[in-house]
Amino acid sequence: MRAYLSGKDSVTGKKLFDRWYDSFDDRPLDAGSVPEQEKATRRQRELELIKARGGRSRRPGSQDRTTALSRWPWQVAASVLLGLALGGLGWLAAERYGWFSAPATYVEHLTGAGQRLTVVLPDSSRVHLNAGSRVRYPASFDHRREVSLTGEAFFEVTPHPQRPFTVRAGKLVTTVLGTSFNVSAYPDQPGSRVAVATGKVRVALQNAGVDARPVDRVLLTANQQAVLDAPRNTLQKGAVDWGTTLAWRDNVLAFQNERLEEIARRLERWYGVRIELANPALKNCRLTGKYRLQPLEEVLTILGFTSQITYEFKTDRLVILRGKGCQ
Repeated sequence: MRAYLSGKDSVTGKKLFDRWYDSFDDRPLDAGSVPEQEKATRRQRELELIKARGGRSRRPGSQDRTTALSRWPWQVAASVLLGLALGGLGWLAAERYGWFSAPATYVEHLTGAGQRLTVVLPDSSRVHLNAGSRVRYPASFDHRREVSLTGEAFFEVTPHPQRPFTVRAGKLVTTVLGTSFNVSAYPDQPGSRVAVATGKVRVALQNAGVDARPVDRVLLTANQQAVLDAPRNTLQKGAVDWGTTLAWRDNVLAFQNERLEEIARRLERWYGVRIELANPALKNCRLTGKYRLQPLEEVLTILGFTSQITYEFKTDRLVILRGKGCQ
């Protein structure tokens, strides 16, 4: 067959060539529908190509190997460059948004009834916890500084213009850059509040988006506070009464014209007892008082003088308050 492929006439060589050509079964599935004239033309074209290469054969219908290999380095180079570019962009995005970061480790501190605690955060900010409170935060801050609070705490935030400091407490989200403020958000407290001592603070409801109502977000400066109106789910802005708001930091229990129901909850956290109102109407009575490191019995006795309320210790940890109540 080599002589036939080199251009010499050979009946045997032609038969061998035809058998070789017909041995390939990876031609189009519809090859059977090709007219005989077209088949003969294709066979002759293949034979002429082989003769032109000096008898070197190839698979019928395959691409010229020299042409394919000449483009291969450029295809590989383009693929490598594209992969590097996409990989670089992916790495930058991962660094920016922390996609490849390991799960954060959190630290949590709790205070019991009558306890106070000062916590130093990873950025050197300080959190002063009131009784019956809990603060939770990452063991190390990244581009965000965010803590969650249940209860009450006074924050002294280390300034960092590029890293806002966020406190999530109940329904409120408080965001600052560097300031000091008090957050009170006990689960049984009807109205969570944020009071600013220094700097500026933005307070918003947890679900406040870009189209938030004015009552969903407020900006506070020194000596201002935001109080959550729970029934209406709105924020009310006003002045701070520091005499009662921060009295707890000096171990002073202070309340100004507060309902007895709220005072009872504060007494529970302060002294570690449970207080029950024998008459539901007692919860509407409003009282004012300030007590520094005084036993619970003394506090209840003084309250009884001003409101005609009596008390009874059913056990060491259960106190019953009785009286006519208020409208």
